[in-house]
Amino acid sequence: MHAFVKTAKLNILLLLVLSVCAVSCAESNEDFADKLIATFQSKSINKGQIDWVEFSAKVQESARISKDSAIVTALTLNNNPHSWYKRGDLPLKGYYAQQIVNDSCASTGFFNSKLLRDVGYVRVPRFSSSLSGDQSGAKAYIAEIISKVKQQDRPGMKGWIIDLRGNGGGDMWPMLIALEPFLGEGVLGGFNDGEELQEWRLKSGAVYLDRQSQNSRFDVDPGQYKVVNGRAKIVVLINGNTGSSGEAVAIALKSLKQVKYFGVKTHGFATSNEIIPFPGGEYLILTTGFMQDIHGKQYPEGIHPDVLTCSVDQLREQVSNWLYK
Repeated sequence: MHAFVKTAKLNILLLLVLSVCAVSCAESNEDFADKLIATFQSKSINKGQIDWVEFSAKVQESARISKDSAIVTALTLNNNPHSWYKRGDLPLKGYYAQQIVNDSCASTGFFNSKLLRDVGYVRVPRFSSSLSGDQSGAKAYIAEIISKVKQQDRPGMKGWIIDLRGNGGGDMWPMLIALEPFLGEGVLGGFNDGEELQEWRLKSGAVYLDRQSQNSRFDVDPGQYKVVNGRAKIVVLINGNTGSSGEAVAIALKSLKQVKYFGVKTHGFATSNEIIPFPGGEYLILTTGFMQDIHGKQYPEGIHPDVLTCSVDQLREQVSNWLYK
């Protein structure tokens, strides 16, 4: 009898613990959903186009299933494929209409710049900075690109080819710092969220976001190098896989006078993302504004080339015609 009473008491205690846990877990998910909803409502690039009553109801309903379900629902209803949620190595994304990159013009492939006399070639691949703060990779990335520029540079250069094909994004700032040898002082572009403009700028050889030196962020000295012929023509190669920060670099290069774009339209992610921390070392990467060039032009559908190019052979011919005319 005593054993039964003891067991019964343990079972009742277990049920009470489970009940409390269930309530607290539900409250935790609801609290998380509240923060998620408030963040989208205050910062999303689409905040003026969303029915927030419906958005809130559906996200809260999904939160009753799981936190992940609430995240995916919020991202889907936000309807911006550039936004996502990071938990460790696991990215959570919304469900959107399928985006197909139309690159039937075969604008990929090796570009043999050695066939062009007195022309330098610089490939700028994607780069992702560590959220942990380790910037050693960025320093190496910047140093490698600048070293390649130095190796090729000499008096009498007719032009340079900056290849952004396949650059799908990441952290734009190491890319811009690496291209400082070509950039002029002053405004390069900016982020515009409809309420505030944050300018990208080159000042005294350092790249800035408003007043924040990005060279200092990566511990890279300003004014690393300048090309000998500052009047040389600049060819920028783009394609459908040039996106996000790759598009930011393409936009910044529009600040140059002797520049022309060859290839096909970029991906259409010329928008700015804000990294918003959530509990547990997780992050919401939320699209909050548009990128714009020095003239205030924005590119929500992507950047169109000046010269549409449908094969690598044609690309080389068209680039040559422009550089040597």
